[in-house]
Amino acid sequence: SRQGVTKHVDLLKDAGLIKVKNEGRQRYCEVDPEPLNEVKSWLSVYDQYWDRKLNDLSNFLDNSI
Repeated sequence: SRQGVTKHVDLLKDAGLIKVKNEGRQRYCEVDPEPLNEVKSWLSVYDQYWDRKLNDLSNFLDNSI
């Protein structure tokens, strides 16, 4: 529904993930991925952890055959 879409757009706008531009009766949304860089930075620690753990598992399995 239009009301549901509006709620989602407002949520994304409040989170700073999109910018909304009004032109007459139309609303145009533009993605702003910058706020996601903080999340990416935070998750990179976990990427490194899991890469190391999976490499250790791979090495263990290779050596136990």
